[in-house]
Amino acid sequence: MDRVIKKKKWSKKRLLTITGIVAIVALISISYFMTSGKSRLNVDTERITISEIKKGSFQEFIPVNGIVLPLTTIYLDAVEGGRVEDKYVEDGAVVKKDQPILRLSNTDLELSLINQETSVFNLLTQMRISGNAAQQNTIGKLNQYTDVDNALKEAERVYNLDKKLYDQHAIGSQEFKQAENNYNYQLQKKNLTTKILKQDKGERLGQIDVLSGFKVRVDIDEHYISRIFNGLIGGFTLAGKDYKLKITKVFTQVTNSRFQVDMAFMDTVPPGIRRGQTLQIRLSLSDETEAVLVPRGGFFQQTGGNWIFKVSDNGKTAYRVDIQLGRQNPDYYEVLSGLKPGDKVVTSSYENYGNMQELVLKKE
Repeated sequence: MDRVIKKKKWSKKRLLTITGIVAIVALISISYFMTSGKSRLNVDTERITISEIKKGSFQEFIPVNGIVLPLTTIYLDAVEGGRVEDKYVEDGAVVKKDQPILRLSNTDLELSLINQETSVFNLLTQMRISGNAAQQNTIGKLNQYTDVDNALKEAERVYNLDKKLYDQHAIGSQEFKQAENNYNYQLQKKNLTTKILKQDKGERLGQIDVLSGFKVRVDIDEHYISRIFNGLIGGFTLAGKDYKLKITKVFTQVTNSRFQVDMAFMDTVPPGIRRGQTLQIRLSLSDETEAVLVPRGGFFQQTGGNWIFKVSDNGKTAYRVDIQLGRQNPDYYEVLSGLKPGDKVVTSSYENYGNMQELVLKKE
């Protein structure tokens, strides 16, 4: 007689299947918890810069270079050309009023004056007409130079725009090539116009510098043109002594993305200063105020000043915090929010940190 055999509830195959499913779920869970946490990176503290946030006096300034010039310069020009017969003083010599400097001769003019003494007034009139014509010609050349310069700027703007569009495949190569050719044409045209203008204006015979005083001619980036005005103060150090300068004149014409200002010495002129000497000036853009300060560093290039790695109280880690920066000078950024005096932050470059949320600080 056959006997009914009961089927086992937990067979070996079923147990293996359940075990496999549990293992897969466990792996998925571990992977989730490992990736859902903060991304960390071990960093050697000797290879980074850790700075302390401080509160102190802050003044916004920019470093600029200035060239020492005489207060007054007299240029020597000849209405009529000629040959230099005698030179009575050498370059750099000190001259006095009414002292001869050089003697010019023009044999054709002398012969004409001797033979036509009665027509001297006609010659003077002709000279005036020639001078006026030359002046009008120069003005015409200057107007032409302005037109060429404006056309070059427009061609450069279109070329830079089309280059970006071409790189993004927004326009075809034909349109981009046309903009490139037009830019190169306008650039060559401006160089030629500049050369012609230089030849047309002639060459000065020399110049006389009045050494009764000096001023400083300063080049400034056009980015600051709206913040520069008469009365701003700058300072520099020479031979271990500090001196102050004040802006007295602003030249608003921008050339090669820069403009110029004249600065005068406020108190004393440094002894032994010479024409053409270069000075490194700190030009102040604001008054001194109390502010929370963070030292400048490479972190700004990657964060744009929107966040920074702040060191924890135990000094073992550094984590991201949002910040807001205000004014700046070559030494510090002004902190508006996110940090307080006494906090320590990583101010060196974040170039190798990627999207890390936390740094583990270790000393190797």
